[in-house]
Amino acid sequence: MNDFAFQVGDRVKICALPPYLKSDDNMPMLRPPDLVEMGEQGILLKRKPGGYV
Repeated sequence: MNDFAFQVGDRVKICALPPYLKSDDNMPMLRPPDLVEMGEQGILLKRKPGGYV
């Protein structure tokens, strides 16, 4: 049983800008936070929590 607050497919909304964004490219990189705006909405495509191998 999953007790996570978010599940794949959930709709999410930006309510606070993070200090940076991590891209989902083949070679992930940190990006500036101005690529998204407050209130922007999206769909969670996958979960990879910290420490995930």
